[in-house]
Amino acid sequence: MFTPINQEPLTDQVEKKIHEYIKVNRLRPGDNFPKEEEMAAMLNISRPVVREALSRVRMMGLVTSRKRRGMVVGKPTTFSTIAKVINPDYMDQGEQQDFFNLRITIELGLSDILLMNITPGDIEELEKVVKLEESNPADFKLYMRCDYHFHALIYKATGNKSLEAFQGLLYRFFSDIKTRKAFATKNFAERFSDPHKTTHRDVLEAIKSGDPENVHRIMRKHLSLYLQKIKMDK
Repeated sequence: MFTPINQEPLTDQVEKKIHEYIKVNRLRPGDNFPKEEEMAAMLNISRPVVREALSRVRMMGLVTSRKRRGMVVGKPTTFSTIAKVINPDYMDQGEQQDFFNLRITIELGLSDILLMNITPGDIEELEKVVKLEESNPADFKLYMRCDYHFHALIYKATGNKSLEAFQGLLYRFFSDIKTRKAFATKNFAERFSDPHKTTHRDVLEAIKSGDPENVHRIMRKHLSLYLQKIKMDK
């Protein structure tokens, strides 16, 4: 049972009660959770307050709705929850730059864990993305889609679920069109044959080599545009 609140509560107090209820009753993902009206009765408060508190925990993935079952306890991940509430549009330049730098740091340092966990199936999926990008090198929009997919697959291939979820958040701070268009020079379409460019094909071949130092070196060259941006923004 919920412990009653003696006076009209704030929504955050109700939210705290929900967390306490799940913890005290040792509820696990998939377990049934009280309905809105039941919670209101247990807490002796109005349903609109309960409804707002529930909307918060739903957004976090802590509680979800199932067809024919009503509300059940969900299975949120830390980073997927963070991703739902963090929006670059609401951050100042310094905060955005911190997240931008964080992704650079992660991608430069994931070579060892990537090579320990990557599977032939992962390599095959990365190959498909690279071939799609190579099918029309001049298509900048295709490049943008392939770029996201390629890096998302790398995070997934590490086998780290939290890291994979975090990638979706970090990408929001890594897709500014101005920086990307700086890369899309007049010889953009020839980048796969340009020895001075480090493409997704180069990164993939480095991964295939199985040498973490080689992966790190090629990834650093691949991200050099963004490393330059960090220096310029200081």
